[in-house]
Parts: sequence; C-alpha cells; structure tokens
Amino acid sequence: MFNKFNSIQESQGKAQRLHLDFKKQKENSGIKKTSSSLNTTIKIQGTKAIVNGKTIVVKTSFNQSGYNKNTGKVVTKNQIGMHSANNIDYINREDRNKDIEEDSDLSNIYDGEKQLSNEELKNIKEELAQDGTPAFRRIIVSTGHEMSRDEMIDIVRNTMQRFQEETGKSFDDYHFAVHTNTDNVHAHININGSKSAINWSNEQLQMFKIISAEETKKALDERDSSHNIDRQIERENNHLINIRINTNIREELAQEIKREKQLENMDLKISFSEFCKDMFDKKDLETLNEIQKAQGKISFIERQEDNLSAENVEKTRYFNAKIESLRENLSDKDIEAKLDTLISKFSESNEAKSIHQEHTDERLQLTKHYANKLEKETGWTGQEEKLLEKELQSNSIKFTKNSALDSLIKDTDSLTKERDQIKNTKHEDVSESQASEIAKMQESSFKRLPNNSLPDDESLKNIGQRIANQRNILKSEGNEESEAFRVKQREFMNLKMVENGGLDIAGLQAWKDYATDQEGKLKASLEGKEYVKPNNRNVLSEESADQFIKNNVFHAEQLQKAGILDKEFKFKDERAREILFQYRDEDFKTIAQHNINDFKQQLQSFKQENKFEDNHNMKQNASRMKQ
Repeated sequence: MFNKFNSIQESQGKAQRLHLDFKKQKENSGIKKTSSSLNTTIKIQGTKAIVNGKTIVVKTSFNQSGYNKNTGKVVTKNQIGMHSANNIDYINREDRNKDIEEDSDLSNIYDGEKQLSNEELKNIKEELAQDGTPAFRRIIVSTGHEMSRDEMIDIVRNTMQRFQEETGKSFDDYHFAVHTNTDNVHAHININGSKSAINWSNEQLQMFKIISAEETKKALDERDSSHNIDRQIERENNHLINIRINTNIREELAQEIKREKQLENMDLKISFSEFCKDMFDKKDLETLNEIQKAQGKISFIERQEDNLSAENVEKTRYFNAKIESLRENLSDKDIEAKLDTLISKFSESNEAKSIHQEHTDERLQLTKHYANKLEKETGWTGQEEKLLEKELQSNSIKFTKNSALDSLIKDTDSLTKERDQIKNTKHEDVSESQASEIAKMQESSFKRLPNNSLPDDESLKNIGQRIANQRNILKSEGNEESEAFRVKQREFMNLKMVENGGLDIAGLQAWKDYATDQEGKLKASLEGKEYVKPNNRNVLSEESADQFIKNNVFHAEQLQKAGILDKEFKFKDERAREILFQYRDEDFKTIAQHNINDFKQQLQSFKQENKFEDNHNMKQNASRMKQ
C-alpha cells in the first residue's frame, strides 16, 4: 500500500485542496465514515476490494484540454469532446449486448435516470462535438460476479451518486453501457465535466472502488441475504488515513537510509584510494573518466523516445568517435580491465566488508527506530519485521567504476571534505527556531514586494530541461548516489515548483497516466487484448510513478515548512517564488533562512521609510506652527 501512495487530496463539500497535516487527518478527512456490523465476505487487500472472493476491477483513464507537457501540444475542448463522443459510440455497440433484443428507438446507453433513445444519444454526441468539454473520464467496472443487467445498472447509478456526494465532485453528465458479451457482465462509464471534477487522486479512485464494492455487496445482499459490510468499509477508510501517516514516516526513513548509503560510498572511496595508491597514471585515470562520461551520454540518448532522430544519431556517432580517440591516448591500454579486477578484489576485502557492515548496522538501527515510531502512530504491528526485510533485501556492497575513478582522481583531503559535507547535511529540515520565525512571518500583516527578477516562462522551461538533462546524465553514469546528483534532483524539483506556481497535482497525475501508458492499457482492455508495451518509449511501473509523485509531495511539504508554500502548496507570495528560484540548489534549511532574512530586510526598510516620512511630517507641522 505504501508503494501505491500517490498525491493526497482532501474533499470538503465542493472544494478540493491538498494538505499533509497528519495530526488532523482523522478530524478533517474527506472520506465519509460509517459504522455497523463486520461482514467477513468483503476484504480490502492493498488497493484491491474483494467481495465474496471476487475482486472488483476498476480501470480508468482521463483526458483534459489545455497544454500537454508530455506531448508539447495544446488539446482543445472540442478535441476532448470529440474523443468523448467517439468513446460513447464505442460502448454503444450492439454486439456487446447479447441479452437484449434490438430496438430501433432505444440506444444501449443509460444516464442517471433512464435508458436513452437513439435520438437523445445523437443530440448528446453532436453537442459534445460542437461545444466540447474541458475533460472526460472513462471507467470500466467489473464485479466478478454473475450480475443481471438491472443489477449492474443499479450498481453504477448508486456508485456514481454516492461518489459525487462523498467527494463534493459534480459532473456535467455521465453515461454508461452494460456489456454482457463476456463471462463477467461489466459497465463502461463515460463522464464529462470540469478539469477539477474529472481529476481524481489515488485516494478518490480507491474510494470509488470501495463504493462499488459496497454497492455490489448490497446487490448480493438483496439476492441472497448476505450480511452488512459497513464496518469493513469504515475500517478501510481508517486504513487509508493511516496510510498517509505511514507514507510520511517511511519517507523520513528513506531520506536517512539514502544519506547512510552516501556515507558508506564515501568511506569505500577513501579506502579504495589507499587500496590502489600509486597503481595508475593520473592522466590515464582522467582519460578513463572522460570515456565513462561519454558512454553515459550514449546510454542516455538510447533511452530517449527520439533516439533514432538525425540529431541523436549524430550525437551518438560523435560520442563513439570520442571514446575511440580517448582510448588511443591511454598509455596503459589495459587500464579498464585492471580497474575492474581491482574493484572486484576490493569489494571482497575485509576492509570493504567491515565498512559495509558498519553502515548496515546503522541502517538497521534507523529502520528499527522508524518502525517503532510507525507502530506507535498507526497502531499497526509487525512493521519492524517488514521494514527490516526490505532493507536486508538490498544488503550487498555496491561499489561502481564511477565511484572508483572518482576516488582515484581526487585526493584524500577532498574525499574526506565531501564525506563531512554529506554527514553535516543530515538535518536539512527547518529548525525549531526557524519554524518560530516563519510562524511570526505568517501572522504578520506586512506584505512583501517582489523584485521582478524571474525569467519568462519559456526561459524557466528551458532552464528546467537543461537541469533535467544534467541530472539524467549523472544517473546514466552511475552517479545516482552522489552529492552532485542529489543537488541536481533538488534543483529540478524546485524549478518545477517555480514553473507551475507550486505543486501541480493535476500535472503530476497527467504525467503518471502518460508515463504508465494508461491510455494504451485501457485500449487493450476495451479490445479484449493483452497489453504490450510500445517499442518507441519507456513505460514506468505504477510503483515507480507513484514513488516519483510521493517524492514531489514530500518536497512540497518541506517547502511549506520553510515558509515558501502555503497550506495548499501554492507560493505564499511572488517574492517567495523568486527566493526559491534564486536558491533552488540549496537545502530546505538554507532556503528557509534566506526567506526569513528577506522578510526581515523588507520589513526593516518599510519601517525606516515610514519613520522618515513621520519625522518629515512632524518638522513640517512644527515649521507651520512657528509661522
């Protein structure tokens, strides 16, 4: 469930806002709770809702108008409307319904009240094509049970009504069809509406699934007098709240574990530099390092969607030629093989094993500490065993060629200084004294003025792309654990905040749908085919995409603590946006301090200007009185 965590949205009436105030979750959660007797025929396992041993299957995707950052194109309302109309045409097909006789007047489409006539359906499609719609969502619901058409119609209508009531979302309209041509009767739902109504968080998708499960169970209750499932739904809702707490604590642990791994890598570097002291020519090492970088850039290009474009083919040819030229300059032609052998020997040495064991013990202690914290705050048991199992799965020495080269090119003093820098950045979070200063800033009625120092939107986008490329190249070169990669990652995420005016939840969700190819998966499902990944692009797993979004939410929370973002993860003021851009490569604690200092300076200047004006007015009044 932790890996499935995505952005957190709270529903209050018709307003949708994002927050991560975990201590108030149980009071403010937008999830509607119920309480009644427990029925063991419904189970919630991770993100699965299982009724009487059958999994409720919900597949969905959405499209919206506006600028699509992934494709670089603008999609109009009319294009979205046409897409929606085409989808209605698809689900209206007569060959998908084997239980009803053909009726020339009635379509196979229903709305919230009735079955639509062919004339009514024609008017709806024409209106969508002409006027368009800001966004639309497609949903497939299958209960896994043998359901009649009427039962499935009731399940869809009741689910849609309850979902809108419990989330505050309001759709312009929705239409659905019930297909009976497969072993499992299922429904296709087509929803039109505003972007805010059609954009759903993972929590809301889970809520939709749970409501569908409850309505399925109600249908089965009426059929065979099954027991009530309300208490299980309540337990799942409480479980979702604890997931938020779980995510926050696990993210803190992940940050500590990452820092420990960086420290271990630095200790291995320092030890390896002694292990291979004076074995290689410094110039050869620097040349080999350049070869590694060129190979990393080739690897980066090969992973791009347009890797076969004329420009990228030429770049690949250039880097291959550069590698060959560099190898010609090596005085020791066997240096790569020798270095690989030494890395292998070093990794098996007692010194390397001792360093690894020391840091492994530290990580295990951290894991136990955060597991106890997690159990205390959620009441979940067995967390220590689960977290330790995850940590021990990757418990092996990882010392790359890039790390080896870095350790041999730099001197011991530089390596030690770099290690100390990583060690001292353990507490990047905002300090208590800073938090107190930021609280005073927020209570003050004084409003800061911007410096108008931000570049235009296009320049911001270009800077972000350049930083993203630098980060990806570092990753392709095997430097994902390096301080340089960490700084570039932080700089990239801060630039995205600046570019989007805060945390762009809708943009992240749209990115996830694209990155995990939800449209391709839905199309395969609609056609009854097995999904096959496209050859011309990378497709991320759900877990990887969710982890990326989770990292963005955590990052926004830290900027919120630094006084840069407000409770809805938008910028406090335009000056806060400028400060984040200016200090985008700094840690949260440093950004917070710059924010505090800027506020104090502006406030002091304001007071001095007013004091000067007051004194000036007093002198003028005194002069007039003398006259």
